[in-house]
Amino acid sequence: MRPKSISFLGLAAVTFASATGKNGITERKTLRFVPLNEEEQRRLGSGGGYGYFADDSLKYCLELPRGDADNFAKLWINKCNPGKKKQLWKPDGDFDTGFVLRSGVDNDMCVEVRKKNQEGASLRLNKCRRKKSVQKWVFDGDFLSPEKGFGCAYPRNGRYRKFNAMVLVDCGDIPDFDSWDFVTDEEEFNSH
Repeated sequence: MRPKSISFLGLAAVTFASATGKNGITERKTLRFVPLNEEEQRRLGSGGGYGYFADDSLKYCLELPRGDADNFAKLWINKCNPGKKKQLWKPDGDFDTGFVLRSGVDNDMCVEVRKKNQEGASLRLNKCRRKKSVQKWVFDGDFLSPEKGFGCAYPRNGRYRKFNAMVLVDCGDIPDFDSWDFVTDEEEFNSH
């Protein structure tokens, strides 16, 4: 059950399992939101709040491929490259009714899913429209999900690797120890 109200100031990271690694050991990864310092926020425009979605090792980040902010550009995971606008995102809106995720490449472009948000639907970019339900997201303390409709944002096939697409999956299919968090402590990013 999703709570109706969530404070963005709360702590969060996104954890998910990858495929079984070497020696048959299942690897565990965490995706984190790490904001930039104030100086870098000003560089991207007013409002601040931009940051990276990254795994716990801060090796991989959510990325807009080639920095191409055209409509329907699909999002993927790539190696983190701090300072690159194509890896910057800004949650904007009311957590009670849904928020939009703005791109650091173009503040007028937001993350969405297709109208039929179903298993395997890719996260993509489109012109921001606050009333457009496919652009509204909620955070339930564990996962980033469309405000209306199906699923949780998760790497395709549960694999955390370079150029792997972010898609919607059935939240019930994600291992119990996986969860998403927004981490607001910049030191977390600098310490890795």
